[in-house]
Amino acid sequence: SSDLTYLTANSYSTTSATVNTTVTSPTVTVKDNAGAAVSGATVTWNVTSGNGSVGGDLAATSTTNASGIATAPTWILGNRAGANVLRATIGNGAATSITVTGNPDVAAALEVKRSPITFNSGVAFATQPIVVIVDQYGNVVNSSAPVSITGETAIPVYGTNPVNAVAGTATFTNIGITSQTAGIGNRYALTYSSPGLTSATSYVTPAAILTSTSYSTTPARYDIINNSSDTTTVTLTLLRSDGTAFTQSQGTLTLSTPSSGSFSNIVDNNDGSYSF
Repeated sequence: SSDLTYLTANSYSTTSATVNTTVTSPTVTVKDNAGAAVSGATVTWNVTSGNGSVGGDLAATSTTNASGIATAPTWILGNRAGANVLRATIGNGAATSITVTGNPDVAAALEVKRSPITFNSGVAFATQPIVVIVDQYGNVVNSSAPVSITGETAIPVYGTNPVNAVAGTATFTNIGITSQTAGIGNRYALTYSSPGLTSATSYVTPAAILTSTSYSTTPARYDIINNSSDTTTVTLTLLRSDGTAFTQSQGTLTLSTPSSGSFSNIVDNNDGSYSF
């Protein structure tokens, strides 16, 4: 009616709550021009932000009592963290809004935010992994839990690992893979884990592999008399197919000669080179 001139939101103590939970129903008061409470007035409640529900839908109505107070039907926050807004409106268009912040639920899983795509063995990933700790709805949880990376048997991971998340985000800085057996075109799994949380997986493929001629030696050439031995130390550095040197161990090195010669005491220098 024409005397429904305004409504006001009553005191409401809930400012935040966990996502996808029911919060206390807010109330509004409807008064006429003279400031008297109006009973029997219809108030329409609309969820305008947060994707929750009121009365099981995006909109619902309630009616003012003898004191002019209307109580919202059951209000459930949406499952995404952030502002949830419920707007109350009366027939003449007068309106007011109530806002509650939805906070993430408890940590439940890991989610890969950024992943390397390709790798060169012995070189840190050009794109370093970023992993977030999320609740069951995918909201990032404020957590400092450790996050670790493991590779398959053929692609052991090296670098600073695990790392502690900061505000739910674990940022790796120097992770790489050492592999002699990874084949170009194959896909290898990286598994991200943290105690008590569902793990996550991303995949990488080799960008370059070792070839049969990919090595250099210091000295470049050294002649040994047949049927004799020599104590000169030779260093062999493994190279990728693009000619660049590996910087991490490539595992056990086995050397052979076309004749009956042999090599002893091959030392892995753990930097892509071997001495013997």
